[in-house]
Amino acid sequence: KSAVHESAEQWTTPSGRLSVTIFPANNCIPAERVSHRIGNLHVYELPPGATIDERFVRLSPTELSILLRLARAQQQFVDFPEVARSGKAGKMLSLGALSVHVHGLRRKLAAHRATALITTRRSSGYMLAAAESNRLPR
Repeated sequence: KSAVHESAEQWTTPSGRLSVTIFPANNCIPAERVSHRIGNLHVYELPPGATIDERFVRLSPTELSILLRLARAQQQFVDFPEVARSGKAGKMLSLGALSVHVHGLRRKLAAHRATALITTRRSSGYMLAAAESNRLPR
């Protein structure tokens, strides 16, 4: 079991190649997907995924975990150790590995013309926000 949510469980194989989400069948009405919208980026909790302008974005499991953690923060900075813990299967990423994954994530967002940007602040960590709200006072 890799994650437990209010109305579902997520199971992932040790290799991370297969993920299954189990929803309870208590009222036969599909549950609404929990998601976060930042500009034209839409990040989904279960099943996990992301779209930009309704087009699917292919992300690695670690990139998706990082993106989900930043999206949950709702345009607030998340410190580096906390983001590093959001990696694959909850294992702590080194700061070097974290910066490599964030760089790859930024490239993919830019390639799909996302209006959401990841901002780095040395003293605060990372933040995911829409481009117009990404302008911070210095």
